[in-house]
Amino acid sequence: MRWWILRVQAFVIAVTLNMALALSRTQLAMIMRSVERYGIGMGFVYLEMAYMNIYFAALIIVCALGMLGALLTEIGRRRQALALHVASGATPGDIYRLVMVRWALGASVLPAAVGVGLSSAVLWVLREGKVPLFGAETMFLPGDALLSLCAMAALCLLVAWYPAARASRVSVAQALAAE
Repeated sequence: MRWWILRVQAFVIAVTLNMALALSRTQLAMIMRSVERYGIGMGFVYLEMAYMNIYFAALIIVCALGMLGALLTEIGRRRQALALHVASGATPGDIYRLVMVRWALGASVLPAAVGVGLSSAVLWVLREGKVPLFGAETMFLPGDALLSLCAMAALCLLVAWYPAARASRVSVAQALAAE
């Protein structure tokens, strides 16, 4: 498999998740400060926050669809190998676990950890350096990194569910006849 496609997409999703958490918290802090100062919320801040969250959601969806396509392509390419596993005694559950654990999580956990680590480092530098982000101090908590990793793992499992189910239903006769 061209694992680099899956790894790059996992990296982008992890960075996006981590940055989205920090930016949303920063923008919420700005809204709360404006409410305290002026007694009302600033409408453009709400609008900007909505646009930013839509952008992050769209980026995550596009990368997740790319991961789905990469896994489906890999299952199509390795159909004969999966059929040989089934012919040698592997159950559909074994094939399902192989795709879910080895292909989906195995190929995306390390890039996700690197992406969360790098984006956390950037956010930490912004926070400690008192660099304003959207006119407010960056609000980054170390727990955001763990939350991003958990969300990334859940997203990878969700994306890999259909390809794993499809791989577990491979027909030995049809796959080997195509060879």
